[in-house]
Amino acid sequence: MGKKLIILGHNSNALVNFSADGRYLVMIAEDHTAHILGLEDDGLWQWVAIIRHNNTVRSACFSADCRHVVTVSREHNATVHGKEIGGLWQEEATLPHVPPVKSAHFSPDSRHVVTVGDDNFVKIFSLKEGGLWEEKGIISHNGSIRSLNFSADSCHVVTASADKTAKICGLNDDGSWEEEVTISHRNWVISAIFSPDGCHVVTASVDGMAKIYGLNAEGAWEEKVTISHRMWLSSATFSTDGRHVVTASRDGTAKICGQVLDGTWLVKAIIYHAGCVRSATFSADGDYVMTVADNDWDDTRGQTVKITELWVEDDPFEDICRLL
Repeated sequence: MGKKLIILGHNSNALVNFSADGRYLVMIAEDHTAHILGLEDDGLWQWVAIIRHNNTVRSACFSADCRHVVTVSREHNATVHGKEIGGLWQEEATLPHVPPVKSAHFSPDSRHVVTVGDDNFVKIFSLKEGGLWEEKGIISHNGSIRSLNFSADSCHVVTASADKTAKICGLNDDGSWEEEVTISHRNWVISAIFSPDGCHVVTASVDGMAKIYGLNAEGAWEEKVTISHRMWLSSATFSTDGRHVVTASRDGTAKICGQVLDGTWLVKAIIYHAGCVRSATFSADGDYVMTVADNDWDDTRGQTVKITELWVEDDPFEDICRLL
């Protein structure tokens, strides 16, 4: 039987995000408020909290454990609200950041919040015993932050910036965060993401390069390979097992790079298109790559989707690609 629904009557530009368990949603609107709704046992959604700010609310999201919400407004801060015993939501902390905060994100373990400011700084706040949130680190850039991602174990953060760098910061034993490596490019870095196991990072840049960095035996980050294109990249993405990366470029190609037995990375296949490759992603099982590209360089004749299979012959580390 389907769930009962209610109409969320609010301003026309309201934005909604769900909690991971689907039991709560947070709605932000134009009147400087965010509203938390909960799903009742009878299938109805009921208002459970209103979060008020003194200026426009820019974003709101739940932590992975569904026990916290962080909201961002143009009043130079972010606020964290937590769910108390009995289901009440109470403000736990105001996370200051001047000038205004653009966005805020929880770590996968829900114990850290990062705020991204218009000042090109990232601040990391951590949850202490007793429910207090404390600033524990700052990542500074000289250009706007283009992406920010945690590793799956929440022990590392990587930022990508228009200042031509990506920075990886790690969590120390004392709870502080420290920059571990700066990855340099010749132009904007548009994205930087971790592999699923957190042992590698891939960056994508306007300079046409993707760089894979990995942790060595001593726990330091070192460059493993540079994947080169003739024009800037649209994306660079890991497979779910972390053994492959696929890049998408405006030069009309996508490249699949894989890790071999000795730990090195090699380009194993190139997928060709007639125009700019807008995206390239792996299937959930890692057996296929889907690329989406323009049919010409003027972006006037639609798009083409290609599906490429990645399969194994005799050697599990010598993968071959074929177009389906």
